Amino acid sequence: MARSNRRRDQTDLVIIGSGPAGMSTALHVLKADPSWVERLLVLEKARHPREKLCGGGVTRLGTQVLADLGVSLETPQFSIREVRIFYQSRRFAIRDDPVFQVLERAKFDQGLCRHGETLGLRICQGEAVLDLFPHEDGIDVVTERGRIRTKAVIAADGSNSLTRKKLAFRSSGHKARLLRVLTPVSAHAEAAFQEGIATFDFSPMRNGVQGYYWDFPSVVGGRQRMNRGIFDSRIIGSVPKADLRQNFRKALQQRGYELEEISLKSFPISCFDPSGEFAKERVLLAGDAAGADPLFGEGISFALAYGKLAADTVLDAFREQNFCFQGYRRAILNDPILRQLHARRKIAELVYRVPAHPRLLEYFWSFVPVVFKGLSRYRPSYVPLRQPKLLKKF
Repeated sequence: MARSNRRRDQTDLVIIGSGPAGMSTALHVLKADPSWVERLLVLEKARHPREKLCGGGVTRLGTQVLADLGVSLETPQFSIREVRIFYQSRRFAIRDDPVFQVLERAKFDQGLCRHGETLGLRICQGEAVLDLFPHEDGIDVVTERGRIRTKAVIAADGSNSLTRKKLAFRSSGHKARLLRVLTPVSAHAEAAFQEGIATFDFSPMRNGVQGYYWDFPSVVGGRQRMNRGIFDSRIIGSVPKADLRQNFRKALQQRGYELEEISLKSFPISCFDPSGEFAKERVLLAGDAAGADPLFGEGISFALAYGKLAADTVLDAFREQNFCFQGYRRAILNDPILRQLHARRKIAELVYRVPAHPRLLEYFWSFVPVVFKGLSRYRPSYVPLRQPKLLKKF
């Protein structure tokens, strides 16, 4: 697409971050009104493809958002057709085709940017935001390359959001913890690749971890790799932190790996807090900057949904010339997808409180399959599967 002479120092809308939330926002804005390509600027501090610590899972919630945008998943991916869930000796499995997809996150984000660029979208890679200065008529965004005056900002700049810090957004400060490694495919893991099997092992809950260990088959750099990690929600902040590294080491040893022999990466995740602040005058938070799933740590699907809502909200603001964004929090809590974040937080607060009572923990896990059946029947939107099958033996 031919580019016109568009000013860089002054634009109507700046989106900070070109991950799933930022790009979903930009693409939804352009879908609603292609003329916005002249009025929109995306800032990205890194250059694609850039590494992003992530399990890479995308459920049907996310793939539906992409389908509505007309974006196909051309990035390397692996279809998970069976999810095996463990707690000590208790186990059950969920089958569907697929249950979810595992993406190569760096290539996925790069693909979204390339799709935007084919539409004429301006994406300034390698340009970090340094500060933001609100004023009566808009916001000045200061970057490494200069100052940009804009009427509104959508901050999709991740869990460590600079926007949230600089503008002092109210938040609980609750952050989950995540450790991840990529390992070659061993004989132990061959079946997982052949049959499309992912594992969620909640046994570390016995040791105070408010979450689970995972094994996801994946494709990275054209090679099969096992994506292994551990997630600790820390939703119950009043209890001591579990030794996450030691729990991860134990889980890997059970699968024939020593933690010291492989490259370990860690990352904090800002979790969704319904009492938090999601908007200020002329500024919206989206994606992990607004808050991720505190139950499973699912990020991509919700980030894509945040983008749609942020786009709708900011377009309404320009039509009405009212940038207070007072209804944004209510819109999040009522959105068909994003409202699940509130529900998942309530579930996380209940489930991850149980480890303090070992007998209750055993009792709880005996009822998990029953709860899944109930949700599938009475709240199908909370089980993003087409035709789920529950197996108690495998």
